[in-house]
Amino acid sequence: MCMIQVSLWTMAQLVESTGYVVEPYKRYPKLLEILLDFLKTEQATGIRREVGRVTLLPVLQVGQLSVTV
Repeated sequence: MCMIQVSLWTMAQLVESTGYVVEPYKRYPKLLEILLDFLKTEQATGIRREVGRVTLLPVLQVGQLSVTV
C-alpha cells in the first residue's frame, strides 16, 4: 500500500468509527473537491476504492440519518 492509500483508508476508518461524517468536510472545505479530483484522475484501483469510501460513505450515512429522523 502506498502512503496515499493508507491515509485514505485511515480517514475512512475514522469516519466509520466515530460517526463524524460531515465534520471533516466542514472543517476543510477543499477536502471534498480534492478527493473528487483524485477519484476522476487516479488510475490505481486501490486508491480509487478508498477515495470512494471516504467520499461516498458520509453521503450514505447522512442519507440514512435523515430518513430515520
